[in-house]
Amino acid sequence: MDPPGLAEVQSLVDSLMSFLETRESSTQVSNPDTVLPAALLQLSLREEKQYLQGEFRELGEVLHFTEGRLVVKSVPSAPLLNLDSSVCAADGLLLGVVDDVLGSVEHPHYSIEAYHRLPDGCTVFYPVETAKYLQNISRKPGTDASGQRDEEAAVSSDSDGEPGPVPRSFQILKRPPASLD
Repeated sequence: MDPPGLAEVQSLVDSLMSFLETRESSTQVSNPDTVLPAALLQLSLREEKQYLQGEFRELGEVLHFTEGRLVVKSVPSAPLLNLDSSVCAADGLLLGVVDDVLGSVEHPHYSIEAYHRLPDGCTVFYPVETAKYLQNISRKPGTDASGQRDEEAAVSSDSDGEPGPVPRSFQILKRPPASLD
């Protein structure tokens, strides 16, 4: 699909302005989920289209598009991608780059600086050869993205070697101490 010409873009802007004026002039409160004209949803955020080549693997599903960003929920089998990793469609169309990694290491969500708008529910992919992976992050407890002081949480063991409760360094009181009364 070729990018829209100037006349088509002007027509879309005019239809949006007309839509907004109609909405503002109505005395009734309209539904905030009113769908914009379908032509506006097809506007690309980047005029030229770039296609990646090579092997692609599924990264996840688009949850939402907002303010030029795609929010993608990764599939469990996807590796952790680093910032500036490319994200593409199944045909190799470059959709954008990873802008932020959100959530847990086990189930990350990605904020993608989008070059093209996608509807919710679309599957996105990453190029295997050129992706930037977060290899230093372990999916085990006690690690974080900083790579500093990566230690397992303290666990004590009893006489048979089984993990037991961690000894506490404080005392649990049933009522406040006398100094707070």
